[in-house]
Amino acid sequence: MRKTTRLVAHLKLFGKSLLGYKKRCNYRNGRIRHEQNIIFVHIPKTAGNSITRALSEADPIDNEKRKHSPKIAKHAKAFEIKYLLGKKIWNSYFTFSFVRNPWDLMVSSYNWWKQKGAKRVKRYRKVARKIENMEFNDFMRSKYGRYMINERYGNYYDWLSENGEIIVDFIGKVESIDKDWQKICEINNLEHIEMPHINKSKRTDYRKYYNSETREIVGRRFHKSIEKFDYSF
Repeated sequence: MRKTTRLVAHLKLFGKSLLGYKKRCNYRNGRIRHEQNIIFVHIPKTAGNSITRALSEADPIDNEKRKHSPKIAKHAKAFEIKYLLGKKIWNSYFTFSFVRNPWDLMVSSYNWWKQKGAKRVKRYRKVARKIENMEFNDFMRSKYGRYMINERYGNYYDWLSENGEIIVDFIGKVESIDKDWQKICEINNLEHIEMPHINKSKRTDYRKYYNSETREIVGRRFHKSIEKFDYSF
């Protein structure tokens, strides 16, 4: 009972929209494909919009005829989606996600705040304006660099795991997105659609942003993911 109470408290705290839509099942969620038994867990800044578009284009069923889902936050974590859809659906569907070099990820998050944050998310405009005046190394020393990816708290394991165990069936890499997307299509008998590239930010090589201190901040923060997915600076 205590475990359930803590989970509900977490959902209310970190995903205010998650529980509120439990009974509203008139929303077509592009990351949940009931007809193909597929769930995509969208970690911020890991090509999620491109992947969602590719899923939609690979789906032969007209969007208006697809089965409805509860409205679930775009960047909901795996255990949150599992809670809202139920264990039966989660365990019977093919679930997947993508990760990205963490040092590259945090530069992308920084540029998202500076280039798009104020325009995309109204309630975070004050934060975006604050970050617009930050140098990258100051950003990385702040809570936005130490604990968050865009507007959500968490690291890769927070999105992919439950009680410390990864619960997603397949984890691809942005660095090999075309090859991994082809695998996903083959596993699920989807038509292979060439992956579009959406929301690319304009910037230089991520390595140029870091000094030794901020490089180490990312290394400590994502140490489990760096080891698990074999990333290096």
